[in-house]
Amino acid sequence: MLIEIRNTGCQTVLPGSVHPSGELVESTPGTKTIVSIDEDSLLKAAGKTASASLLAREWVGMKGSRHEATLALSGALLHSGWPGR
Repeated sequence: MLIEIRNTGCQTVLPGSVHPSGELVESTPGTKTIVSIDEDSLLKAAGKTASASLLAREWVGMKGSRHEATLALSGALLHSGWPGR
């Protein structure tokens, strides 16, 4: 599994909540602020994250010219509308 998008019927326990076991859920230093995001933006971001994960996994073990692969990847990303920065 690369990424999971949870929907109705699932439960996420956040800091300040009480776990079903009765344990208080606390945050740790460096915890980021929780934000809301619309469904379309979430799905798009999840797709990009999963794509980057697959690419990173293959990139490490790549044989051959990374220069050629970089050119091909750059062209594909630009063609698909990913921003240059």
